[in-house]
Amino acid sequence: MADYKPEQLYVVLKSASRTEPLPLDSTEIWDSLSNAQAYIQEANAYAGQTIKAKLNDGKYHTYTIQPSDNGCVLEELSSASSLKQYVMIVDKLPDSSQEQGVLYINKLENTGYIWNGSGWQIVFKDISMEFDKVKDKVKTLETKVNIPEDETLTSYIDKVVGANTDVTEQINTAKKEAVAKSKEYVQSCLTITEF
Repeated sequence: MADYKPEQLYVVLKSASRTEPLPLDSTEIWDSLSNAQAYIQEANAYAGQTIKAKLNDGKYHTYTIQPSDNGCVLEELSSASSLKQYVMIVDKLPDSSQEQGVLYINKLENTGYIWNGSGWQIVFKDISMEFDKVKDKVKTLETKVNIPEDETLTSYIDKVVGANTDVTEQINTAKKEAVAKSKEYVQSCLTITEF
């Protein structure tokens, strides 16, 4: 049990906040598991309370007091190292021991995958490099066609085609299809698959 000096106890109780490196509740920290187990048999121990006990490894372990047929028992809370990792950042997807429900982010590809039990499924992909490639191709095309710098590819095509409505309709249809396909592709990249 925490060892409070009378003046420390008065300060803690009066301010209802810690002014010293001691717990607010004197039953929160125990110097051994056996002392913590003795405490849970006392009348003021209650189910749901969390306490800490110092074990032989020199570390404090956290326990929840649970009800049982014979009073109360201590149940150790999992340590952070034993908790399941739901996101793993990897250089390469594992060939074995992959887990369902875990998001594997391949940091070399900037792509997120999940294992669906029989194969890898992409749940997101960084497409910024794809946009850069498209921009480069448009710039190359603009250079090859000798489009003036103050015009875009679209405005230049509109100017060249001019009044030929048949060609203009075909270009507009092609533009609409290209925009629809682009939106569809971007949407598919942004959709996170539920698992």
